[in-house]
Amino acid sequence: PVVAGGGKRLFKDGGSLKRLKLLSSKTTRTGTVILTYQPLQQ
Repeated sequence: PVVAGGGKRLFKDGGSLKRLKLLSSKTTRTGTVILTYQPLQQ
C-alpha cells in the first residue's frame, strides 16, 4: 500500500511514497477497521 491519491491530505506537503507491510488488522463491533503497518526496509 501507499499513502497517495486524492481527497483530504493526511500529511503536510504530501510526503514521499513509502512501501509498507501490513502487521495486523482488526475490525471493531461498529465496523471500524484498524490497520497497523510497518515501513519496509529499502
